[in-house]
Amino acid sequence: MVDIDYFELSESTLEELSGQGDTEAMLALALGLYFGSFGEMDADSAYDWFSKAYRKGEVKAAPFLAEMIY
Repeated sequence: MVDIDYFELSESTLEELSGQGDTEAMLALALGLYFGSFGEMDADSAYDWFSKAYRKGEVKAAPFLAEMIY
């Protein structure tokens, strides 16, 4: 198994991997969007990616979803 540092990848690469169902990429993309790492903060898109990751079984997305909902 290849160890990938998702936080070193570009937004477009993370979007591509996320679109293929990679939940780690979804988390990295959501975090980048939430904290504005790719430019401006995009909370709506971040929420969407956290939700998709969570629905695919990625429990690490839950605290971020809870924070955004609360």
